[in-house]
Amino acid sequence: MRSCPAAFGPLSGFRFDLQFTTDALEMRGIALAARHNDRLDVMLFSAPDEYYFGKYSPVVEQLFSSVALGSGK
Repeated sequence: MRSCPAAFGPLSGFRFDLQFTTDALEMRGIALAARHNDRLDVMLFSAPDEYYFGKYSPVVEQLFSSVALGSGK
């Protein structure tokens, strides 16, 4: 797993990559997280590495870069 600082909308957050195996599937994922209003907000994407991770990770990167925070109430 690798982590690095990253923007979570207007907040300073972090992002990390992960790999794991479940039910004989090799999985990959990416997560974006930040502390906001005394809680940890996390966006997580995981998918089978063989096909779906590569296919959908560009869309997920676009979603991660478009994060906007509401009031949380």
